[in-house]
Amino acid sequence: MACSHAAYVAAYEQLSSLADVERLARDPGCPLSFEALTSVLGQKQLALTKRTDGQHREQAQRYVDRFLAGESLVAIGNSIGVPPTKLARYVLERHLGEKKGRDVGQLLKKPRLIADARLRHEVTMAIDEDPHFGPHVDAAKHIIGLEYEELLAQKLRALGVPFLSEEQLKQRGDFKTPDALLPVPLLVRGRVVNWIDSKATFGDPVRSPLMWLLMALDEPQCHELRGLLGCLSVSKETLIALDCP
Repeated sequence: MACSHAAYVAAYEQLSSLADVERLARDPGCPLSFEALTSVLGQKQLALTKRTDGQHREQAQRYVDRFLAGESLVAIGNSIGVPPTKLARYVLERHLGEKKGRDVGQLLKKPRLIADARLRHEVTMAIDEDPHFGPHVDAAKHIIGLEYEELLAQKLRALGVPFLSEEQLKQRGDFKTPDALLPVPLLVRGRVVNWIDSKATFGDPVRSPLMWLLMALDEPQCHELRGLLGCLSVSKETLIALDCP
């Protein structure tokens, strides 16, 4: 079912939890699939988290105090509208005095490294309860990305299109490494394509519309590919397509 911008905005405004996703997915009037609704909710959560990150870091000691008083990290996160994994990060940073970045990231990836038994359990539960953030989400996105990179390579081979893979470009020391660099450029819809990048990620109409394959550049000097799939539009630097030509 086609989805108009108005229908997308209407669904976006109704999404605040997975329960909303399930409700809208059952609504015959909603043009978005369960998977699309889940992705929209994820985008909304990401935008909200970025917008409120500073204020929650300022309140981190209060969250630590609530945790020490007996509340669970999941309950605290739910009460303030913060994804559990993000709340766990704030608490780890403040309670353990860990610096942002790699140190806390390691504890989130490997909660077993946390010495305190209760904190270790709570961080594990927070990660397990979070559908949008955390190591398991990052791992799933990485695997999907690899799957679609391989699908791109298979399609190019089936078409007989010569290309250098990202790994080959890295091995020869290239600074810019798209998924497929075309030694012999392709002409696609009247545009010269020099390289291709696969984007197996969701992007909403505001943040780079979405979905499968980004085809690049009639200007070899351009430093990076711009845009994501799904909008089927052409800019000066990029050509966006849903499939290989």
